[in-house]
Amino acid sequence: MRSSVRPLEPGDNASFDAAGVAAIVGVSPRTVQKHLENVYVKLGVENRTAAAMRAAAATRNPSTPQVSEPVPKPAGATTEI
Repeated sequence: MRSSVRPLEPGDNASFDAAGVAAIVGVSPRTVQKHLENVYVKLGVENRTAAAMRAAAATRNPSTPQVSEPVPKPAGATTEI
């Protein structure tokens, strides 16, 4: 990781696809995709929008239950990236 990498701040207005994140962090886009897939499974969501909505809800309401175990997907469900 480069030393100039810093956490995003709320006012940064940044939006990155897997390739953009990969370029910043110095890994392959597939590595970023795989990490995102793992995050989606842990959060029990299907995509980035749902993950962001879950994070926003947890921020607004700290009593929102936190997922500690992967949520099983319904039969035939697919993960969109």
